[in-house]
Amino acid sequence: LGLQGRLERQFDSAMRDQDLAWFWPGRVVPMARRLKDRGIKIVAEVINCHQATARRILEEGYQRAGISARHTLTDARIADENEFYRLADGIFSPSPMVTASLLENGVPQAKIIETSYGWAPELMPPNLGERCAESDYLRVITVGTVCVRKGQHLLVKAWNAAGVRGELSLVGWMGADFAGRESAFLAGKGVRLNGPVQPIEVGRL
Repeated sequence: LGLQGRLERQFDSAMRDQDLAWFWPGRVVPMARRLKDRGIKIVAEVINCHQATARRILEEGYQRAGISARHTLTDARIADENEFYRLADGIFSPSPMVTASLLENGVPQAKIIETSYGWAPELMPPNLGERCAESDYLRVITVGTVCVRKGQHLLVKAWNAAGVRGELSLVGWMGADFAGRESAFLAGKGVRLNGPVQPIEVGRL
């Protein structure tokens, strides 16, 4: 069966008729169908907007940047997502943007449960605000995969246009979008490419 098949079988066998199946992103439509046929309620945890909306925004962004599109949002993946949302009884949406994208792609309002994510204060050093003395030197940090989808090239463009005295740190794994000549999109005075770090290191940076 392979690891995925064994995990699905274990999940199926563990579910009882009154249980609630909670799916994290990485949807498995066949398993959701089996659970639905058994009368088990299904909820989905959604992090990002609908893939159809994401593809439209991404392709516009690549075009504006003059970079060839490098994403994996195919018609098949979008169809799979639509089918999963059709099977789901409830869909947790963490932001207005996600909600709007779900509605745009035909998900009924009645299925959407609006929520939000928090943050962990322990990831930040204690008394951080007290140790930030006033200065004309601006330090900015962005954390996430460095790619067109995250928009760091737009941030670097704005940074360069602003001409401020300071440092802009891009922390995260470098995607293929800015390989080769496209790396020029991330060049600028005071711009630093840090690479990926552990979450606990973000506070130190």
